[in-house]
Amino acid sequence: MTHAQLVQRAVAWLRSYRCGVVLSEQACLSGEMPDAIGWKRACHSVLVECKTSRADFLADRDKPFRRKQELGLGCERFYLTPATMLRPEELPAGWKEMKKAGRQLFRELGELRDVQVMEEWVGRHRFSL
Repeated sequence: MTHAQLVQRAVAWLRSYRCGVVLSEQACLSGEMPDAIGWKRACHSVLVECKTSRADFLADRDKPFRRKQELGLGCERFYLTPATMLRPEELPAGWKEMKKAGRQLFRELGELRDVQVMEEWVGRHRFSL
């Protein structure tokens, strides 16, 4: 699975998690660029970092906003990774691994498949406005 596909799934999950505003890969003044972030209930933010390789996950730990978590985004923080990439003890304090919610995540992503089908259809028909 590619990074872009994981980000799509994270965005769809955030919407199903009832985040009213969802952004992906938007730069912040702090230098952090979350893969996906959503907001719910006033100022409650939910961050999802997508990692396709162990090396990427390990490099992420050295970023300033990971070392000092109070500088980072997200009231709730998740990693979305391939199923066997991480061990629970490797997760930073306060972070959750989406693998544990994997079945629910993929059940809730039925709408993502609909979006993919629509994008493919539009791409094949090359509509122009």
